[in-house]
Amino acid sequence: MAAHEPLPTPQPTSPPPPPWLILTAVGVLAVVVCALLLIGPSNDNSGTARKLPPPPPLPPVANTPFANTTSTDWVGAAACAECHSEIADHYAQSSHATALADVSIQTEPPDAKFQHAASGRLYQVYRHDGQLRHSESIDLPDGNTHVLADHPVSMVVGTGHQGRTYLVNLDGFLVQSPITWYADDSRWRLAPGYDYPQHPSFERPIPVDCLICHAGRAESLAGAYHRVTFHEQTIGCERCHGAGSQHVTIRTEQARSSTQSIERPADNSIVHPGSLSRERLESICAQCHLQNNTAANLRNRRLADFRPGQRLAEYRAHYVLDDPDSGMTVVGHVEQLHQSRCYTQTSTLTCTTCHDPHRHLPRSEAANHYRAKCLECHQADSCRLPANSQPRRDAGDQCARCHMPTTTTEIPHVASTHHRIGIHTRDKNQPPVRPISPGSLDPLYDLSHLPPL
Repeated sequence: MAAHEPLPTPQPTSPPPPPWLILTAVGVLAVVVCALLLIGPSNDNSGTARKLPPPPPLPPVANTPFANTTSTDWVGAAACAECHSEIADHYAQSSHATALADVSIQTEPPDAKFQHAASGRLYQVYRHDGQLRHSESIDLPDGNTHVLADHPVSMVVGTGHQGRTYLVNLDGFLVQSPITWYADDSRWRLAPGYDYPQHPSFERPIPVDCLICHAGRAESLAGAYHRVTFHEQTIGCERCHGAGSQHVTIRTEQARSSTQSIERPADNSIVHPGSLSRERLESICAQCHLQNNTAANLRNRRLADFRPGQRLAEYRAHYVLDDPDSGMTVVGHVEQLHQSRCYTQTSTLTCTTCHDPHRHLPRSEAANHYRAKCLECHQADSCRLPANSQPRRDAGDQCARCHMPTTTTEIPHVASTHHRIGIHTRDKNQPPVRPISPGSLDPLYDLSHLPPL
C-alpha cells in the first residue's frame, strides 16, 4: 500500500505559506484573542495573577463490546498464526507485513554512485563486510574527496513497489538516510525533502511518532523521544484486532476442553473489524491512511493510545479543506474516499469493501477484482463512454482506470491511486490548481461529543 512507501516529509524550502497554514494560523490567533477578551482586565489590585477556570472535561472514551479494547497484553503475530496459519501465510506477503524490515544485502538494489547537483555532494551505495552502506562526500579543490558521512543502513521502510527508504541506527537513535531507491525509474536518488542545497544529510531523526504507521509496536526507550525500541517490527494482527492475550487464553482452553462440540458463545475477547460501524472500522485504517490538512490531539490523549474498536475522533480531531479537486497524497486515501458520491450516498462503502487486509492481491488479479467490486453496485452498461471509444479501449474497460486514476503525489517519483471515486478531468501528471480562497476547514468526523473549547 502506498502508506508504506518512502516517508512523506515536508519540503524545507521557503515558498509562500499554503492556504491551510494561513487558515490554521488565523484560527489560532482568533482563539487567543477571544480568550483574552473573555478573561478581560483584572480588577484585583493585589498583584496576584487571576486564575483561569479549568477547561471543561473531555467525555470519556466510549465503551465497546470487546473485552480487549483497552488491553495492552500483546502476544504478537506468531501466536495468532498458530491457529490462523492460512491467513498468516497470505498476510505475510502483504504490504502491511513488509512495511518495515531489516536490510538484507542479497535483496537490495545494486550498488551505485550519483552526484546531487543542488548540494554538490556525491552519494554512494555499496556493500562492505556484509553490510549495505550509504556514504556522502564532497570533492575538494585539490582533487581529493572528503567523506562527510558513511554509515551502514540497518532498516528499510517500504515494500519496494514504489520505493525504499533507509534508516541508520546511531547508538540507539534512528535517523533517515538521505538516499532512497525509486522503483519507477529503478535508480537511487535523494529522499523526499532532501532535494535542495542545505538538506539535513544523516541528521533527520526518526522518532516513535514516525514509526506508528510502519512498525507493529514501537515505543520511546526510557522516555527518550528519539530513541526507539521495537516490540513487534512488522505491522501484525493486533494493530487491527487489538491485544490478543485474552483471546489466545480462551481459545487454548476451549481446544483442551472436552466440550468443543457445544456451540461457542459470541466471542468478545478480540475485536472483529467486520462487525464494527463504518466509522469505527475506518478508524483502524485512518491511523495511517489519512493525510489531513491539520489535526490536534485531544488533551492528554495521543494517537498511540488509540485501540481498534474505538473512534479515532476520541483521540485526535482531524480537519480537511473542502477541495474536491485536491491532488492525491501518498496517505490521503480516507479523506478522498469521503469526497466520493459512492461513499456519501451509501452507509456501507468503506475501505474493506474493496481491500482484503489479510490477502496480498497479485497484480495479475487486481484489475478484474476491482472491476467486479464496482459491478456489485453499478451496471456494466452504465459507462457513458461508447464501448468502441478510444478512452474506454485504453482503459481496458476497467472502471478504476478512469474513476480512480493513478496520479502523481507530493513525493517526487511516486504515484498513487486517487481514492476520490468520480469524474477526473485534470491531467493526472499536472499538479492541482489551487483556488485563491482555500475553502472551509471542516472536521473529517463528527466532533459534537467534544466541548466547544
